[in-house]
Amino acid sequence: MGTAAPTLVFVESGSDIDRMRHVGDGRDRSLRIIALSPEAEYALEKAGLPFALADDYYTGEEITQAGIANYDRVDEFCAYVDAWFEQRSEIVKRFGLKPARFNVYPLKILFDAVSVRLIILRRILTQEKPVEVWAAPEEQGDHPLDPFLFFGASIFARLLPSVCASLGIPFRTWKIDGHCADAVPTALHDLVNPGRSRNRYTAAFHTCWPLIQDLGRGVSLSWRRRFSASRPELLVMDLNDREIRLVSASLMERGTCRLLYWSRRSRWVASLNPFRLMRLDDQGQRDGILRTLTQETATLWPELTGDPGFRRFLVWDGVDAFPVVESRLQHVFTELLVKAAELNLQARAMFDKMNIRVLLMSQVALYWQRAVCAAAKDCGLRVVNMQHGLVGERLCPIVYYTECEGVDDLLTYGTGMQDFCRRHYPHAAVPLPTGSPALDQLERSVGNRNPGQVLRRLGLAQGKKTVIYCPTSSTGNKLYVSFSYPKSDSQYFAIQRRIVETFRDYPALQFVVKQHVGMPRGFPLGDLMRDLRMDNCRVVVEEPSFVDLLAAADLVILDSPTMTFLETLAMGMPVLVFNNWFRWEPETLELLKQSAVYSNDFDEFIGILRGYLATERFEGASRDGSAFLRRFGTYKGDRRSADRAAEAIEKLAQTDALAGAGTVAQA
Repeated sequence: MGTAAPTLVFVESGSDIDRMRHVGDGRDRSLRIIALSPEAEYALEKAGLPFALADDYYTGEEITQAGIANYDRVDEFCAYVDAWFEQRSEIVKRFGLKPARFNVYPLKILFDAVSVRLIILRRILTQEKPVEVWAAPEEQGDHPLDPFLFFGASIFARLLPSVCASLGIPFRTWKIDGHCADAVPTALHDLVNPGRSRNRYTAAFHTCWPLIQDLGRGVSLSWRRRFSASRPELLVMDLNDREIRLVSASLMERGTCRLLYWSRRSRWVASLNPFRLMRLDDQGQRDGILRTLTQETATLWPELTGDPGFRRFLVWDGVDAFPVVESRLQHVFTELLVKAAELNLQARAMFDKMNIRVLLMSQVALYWQRAVCAAAKDCGLRVVNMQHGLVGERLCPIVYYTECEGVDDLLTYGTGMQDFCRRHYPHAAVPLPTGSPALDQLERSVGNRNPGQVLRRLGLAQGKKTVIYCPTSSTGNKLYVSFSYPKSDSQYFAIQRRIVETFRDYPALQFVVKQHVGMPRGFPLGDLMRDLRMDNCRVVVEEPSFVDLLAAADLVILDSPTMTFLETLAMGMPVLVFNNWFRWEPETLELLKQSAVYSNDFDEFIGILRGYLATERFEGASRDGSAFLRRFGTYKGDRRSADRAAEAIEKLAQTDALAGAGTVAQA
């Protein structure tokens, strides 16, 4: 890195390798190739081309500091933008809409993704001091399923011209298929995610009924019971969530509250007990308000972009990143603002006309969830959230941006999460430990395991021992930097690659690698396994689920022990855990060591793994994980988590409306 390279070439996609041959143009020049992704890294390695990793130019501490700084930057950005809109829009002020604050979590991801890549590019360019830089051309336009978070488009490609210009370095893009890159703006379709939406929420109300039927799985429900018309009402919005479904089933069985279900894309509300549909009225009046707001946002957006106070938040280290994020932010402060207003007004009308006391949600992270919660708070309702994952296990302020903010009561899985919330976020929510209904259900199913069915589905043999490896998801462009920078995608790939290559040495065993559904497109772990020709190994992306795969497991390997770790403990599986990037709280780390074979040294972990694979004595990895499971999962271990959650919600529903709640605004 000490010697300047005459020409620097950035490669992010495997398909860039053939295209970059145009860089030569028949001239004799020295090239230095920088791999910006695991996909590029693996493709360059297979092509026999020398390259350097972007990781070689910066430290994790630099990235961590940038992420921490973005907490304050995003908070200040939200406060500034929301105040700006409130001063200029009577509708925003009247209904308490927060155009930026409703999107604070994805904004943090956006700011991290851009600022971190700016750091990486500046470190590379200032150390290499190239005479020119080449890269794939920026993809023109935004993918329709990627309006905000760069799930498919390349941030590096969008930033490189600006960074090079700030340093006075010539920047060029190579030719594609014999044409100038500018003439084929959509030529890099392979950099875009496939046209498949991963939105798990219902797209139309007619999908509600199968979900309602699923509520009763394992629970005896009576649909003919007579109820009092004076019962308090509970509004549920996330029937796709396992925890919410099981708690709703318990509430329906108890019969003390009337459950209402509302799909955010529907103008219908369903009473679940007894089942009937109710149409949201007053739509005409709301449509008039929304038309006015749509016209306002179209006028205000150009004014906002010309505001120096707004633009200053989008400059990092002298580089103006506004052109990179302009289309994303325009979407947020025009289209999403109108959608948030529509949901807020619908929710206000519903809360005003019905006897709803509690709003139950699975999370409070996205704009539509926050818009509905804001309406609930103004109307004096209690907002209850069912905690996800293992937030209580590590020092990570992500909870502030998702589960806690705007939530009165937080139903946590165990006392570990309750203590965590009380310690770090004492004013954000009231944590109520109930346990996880989904983990309870998983424990009940242990005796009904059918490994043969899972193995046949995967084309694996019965009678051979099966090892399940569930690697963590790489970040791609969806980067969230907390108080400890986890790993770069290249570092994740190096860990996963070495574990998978270890499997190759044990042909008598069979292996299943369960990738996260959120793994960025092009991540080369599957390519690696195909190249290694591991006939005894399968890669699973979506189905079967990790829980389904546990039925066939003799040993489980985890490198990011979150919810998957709790599920493994609930099934009583032997588990090996490697992790050296979480900042563990001391008491939690001790519980983890008691519950699993654990190491934070990767060489040591590989040695441990080889020892178990060689002997096939996986029972030696069994540990008593009940203490960890109770503290962060099942709470009391009595399989009554759903009932405890239902009881807590009933008590909230039967109390008076929130003291000091604002007057209900008429929509």
